[in-house]
Amino acid sequence: MWSMVLALLFAAPEYDAFCDRSGHIADERQLEAAQAMVRDPEQLKAVYSDAAKGNPRAARVVGELERTYFPGIGQAVAEREAQLECTVMVYRELSGKCVPDWSYLDFLRRDAPGGVRARQAIRDGYVARAKELAIENRVIVATVNALLAVVVVKGAMAPAPTQAIRIGEQGLSHVLERHFPGGAMAAGKSLFNAGETVPALVRAAERVAPTLQRGGNLQRIVNAGRNIGVDRATGTATPIYTVITDANGNLVTAFPGLP
Repeated sequence: MWSMVLALLFAAPEYDAFCDRSGHIADERQLEAAQAMVRDPEQLKAVYSDAAKGNPRAARVVGELERTYFPGIGQAVAEREAQLECTVMVYRELSGKCVPDWSYLDFLRRDAPGGVRARQAIRDGYVARAKELAIENRVIVATVNALLAVVVVKGAMAPAPTQAIRIGEQGLSHVLERHFPGGAMAAGKSLFNAGETVPALVRAAERVAPTLQRGGNLQRIVNAGRNIGVDRATGTATPIYTVITDANGNLVTAFPGLP
């Protein structure tokens, strides 16, 4: 009996329900089934695991979810934030309609590779659409941090614990050469102000929970609360900067603006 129960609890994904034989989510019925699958953390984990093992059907499902379905969630949030009334900061903060509440995505677990990648795809869709709609950087960062870099504890939002970042010679040289005035490879790149220091920027970033990048590195998006440099993407001063480390916490790079 217990074997039957376990089989039901850990059943393999029902691919025929949410995609055709090639892995394409072909119609509304399959899309609804795919949405139901995504809401089941164990099923989503199994699909990502199958894709990682080389299952071509699972890989196509994952690809379609990450290219279309998940980014579409982020795009819809950006369009809501860009509504005229939401650009008035007092209304934005007090209305309850403009500041995204990501708690409805709690089924996309932050401690599972599938959940992390799904949230990153939502972020990518949101950031791309938000930039198209000229949403302010500080609003973009606040929204992204709420989606990726905040830990939910018993229903309340709490800052993530400090995690050490090691500044080695290679990482330090990379940042100084590419993202500080006078650096040998700084031309055309986002630049920190001359008065900023790498150790101080990195220490502040330790208070932000990292999120996983597709290549395996970790990123932290920080709002310094003051202008720390110029973002190449916008050509304007920004309080926002990004710190990238490897999986072991070694500094890889840091630069003003969003990744």
